[in-house]
Amino acid sequence: MRKHTLLFSVMAVLSLLLSACGGAAPATPTPLPTLPPASQTEPTATQPPEPTTAPPTKAPSASGEQTAGTLEAALEAAQTGNWEQVGAELNAALSHTTDAQQKAAIEELLDDLSKGKNDEVLDDLNKLVNAAPGEDPVMGKLDAAFDAAKEGNWEKVEEELGEAADLSTDAQQKAAIEEMLDDLGKGKNDEVLADLEQMLSGGGATDPVMGKLDAAFDAAKEGNWEKVEEELGEAADLSTDAQQK
Repeated sequence: MRKHTLLFSVMAVLSLLLSACGGAAPATPTPLPTLPPASQTEPTATQPPEPTTAPPTKAPSASGEQTAGTLEAALEAAQTGNWEQVGAELNAALSHTTDAQQKAAIEELLDDLSKGKNDEVLDDLNKLVNAAPGEDPVMGKLDAAFDAAKEGNWEKVEEELGEAADLSTDAQQKAAIEEMLDDLGKGKNDEVLADLEQMLSGGGATDPVMGKLDAAFDAAKEGNWEKVEEELGEAADLSTDAQQK
């Protein structure tokens, strides 16, 4: 009986303790979600692309401007017949220019001036001053030679070809022009006219050696062995290739 009373008392105390504590063990609070740093959640602002600007246009060189100015002054002096002033301006232009072909063209003008070819100086000066940028003065001389050839003015053709050869800085082109001069000296006017037309039509300067070999081949097909020998001899004279020669 005493055991039952003691057990009942213990249970009563335990019941009171549990009631005082809320009847159950306190629940563990759920941790709040941790937010990432603002730098990770906020969208990064896109930087606008830097505006692109076109590269500045290359200004003409001071020497080019000086050359153009002195050539214009030379042309004005030529138009008024002041040939002494023309010579002074051409010499000034010669000292300013750094372009090899332009330099050769001015030297040719001075040479013509010294020979009293005033009309030619005026005409060539006008072409040089009014030429489009990058225009080849050699092709201008070849064009004049072609016009003269169509008119049958072979003396003029020879003159223009000679000036073209002096102006040319291209070895193959120069050799082709010299070959035309050689043909002209031999009275091969039709060949000169055909070669000029080919060069001016965009065919460019053909290898003069190959031209001679081609002519020799054509002559051989016709059985003209004298012509073959002549063309082969000229090809050998023109050739600078030891193996080809």
